[in-house]
Amino acid sequence: MDTASLEEPTSSRAAEVPPSTHRTLVTTGVGNALEWYDWGIYATFSIYFATEIFAPHDPVAAILGAMAVFAVGLVVRPLGGLVFGWLADRRGRRTSMLLTVGLASLGSLMIALVPSYAAAGVGAPVLLLLARVLQGLAHGGEMPTAQTYLAEMAPRERRGRWASLIYVSGTSGVLAGVLMGVILDLMLSDQDMSAWDWRIPFLAGAVLGVWALISRVLLAESPHYQDERRTRRSAGRRPSALRPMLAGHWRESVQVVGLVVGGTVCFYVWSVSAIQQAVVVHGMSQGTALQASLVSNLILIFTLPLWGPCLIGSAAARSWRSAISPRLCCSCR
Repeated sequence: MDTASLEEPTSSRAAEVPPSTHRTLVTTGVGNALEWYDWGIYATFSIYFATEIFAPHDPVAAILGAMAVFAVGLVVRPLGGLVFGWLADRRGRRTSMLLTVGLASLGSLMIALVPSYAAAGVGAPVLLLLARVLQGLAHGGEMPTAQTYLAEMAPRERRGRWASLIYVSGTSGVLAGVLMGVILDLMLSDQDMSAWDWRIPFLAGAVLGVWALISRVLLAESPHYQDERRTRRSAGRRPSALRPMLAGHWRESVQVVGLVVGGTVCFYVWSVSAIQQAVVVHGMSQGTALQASLVSNLILIFTLPLWGPCLIGSAAARSWRSAISPRLCCSCR
C-alpha cells in the first residue's frame, strides 16, 4: 500500500485520538482474529477431513493432498496483498477490510458444505481448492490492510505498538481454532469428527464472519487515507498496484522479506504441520496433539509483546532500526 499514507498528515485531527479508537482497535482486532481463525482451522482439522475429501484408502496421501491445498492458499496470498493493497489505496482501508473478511467467511462456508469424496469424487478436492484460493486472497489482503489502518489511526508515539496488535489478535484466532479442536475432540468420537462434525468450526467461522463484517461497516475511514486521497485528487494522481513498490521502495521490500522469511517458515512448519506429523507419523493421539498446540499458542501470545523492537521502544531498539533503514519500520517512527 501507499507508504505516503504513513507520513504525518497535514491535518491536525490525525494527531488526536478519536473517542471511538478503542472500539476501532477491538473491531479491527476481532476481524483479524476471525480471519486467522478461518485460516488456522484448516490446519487444525485437516487430520479429520483429509480422508473424507480425498481418496480414503491412503491416509498419508490424503493428508499430503490436504496440505498441498493449504500451500496453494499461501501461494496466492501475495496476489491478495497486491489486489487488496491497491484497493485500500484506491477505495479506502475500510472497504478493503470489509471485502477480505467477507471473502474469508465465504471460503469457510464453502469448506463446511464441500461434499465428500464418496459423493463427488475429484470434485470434492477441487471445491476445497477453490475455497482455499478465496481464503488465500483474503488473508493476503487482510493483515497488511488492517495493520496499515491501525498504524494510521494510532497516535504517532504508539504506532508500532498498535500495529503489532495484529499479530496478537491473529495468534488469538489460531488459538481459538485449536481450542475448538480440543473441545470437540473431548466431546465427540474420532468417527464422528471424521464423518461430519469437522464441519462445525467452518460453519462457526462463516457465521462469525458475518458479525465481523457488520462490525466493520461501522468503522471510520482512516484520516491519513482521507488526507492522502485529497492530495492525490488535487495532483491528478491515481494509486498504482505496482509502482509504489517497484519504483520507490523495492529495496525496503526486499529487506523486509529477507527479515521475515525465516521466522515465517518456522511458524508455518510448527503451526500447520506439527499436528499432522505428530498424529500420522509418530502415532500421537489427536487430542494430545491438539492440546500441545493449544499450550504452545498460549505461550506465543504471552511472549509476542516481549519481542520485536517496535514494541520495546528502547534507545537500543531505535538505534537498531535506524541502522537498518530509516524507512524500514515506518510505522514506528
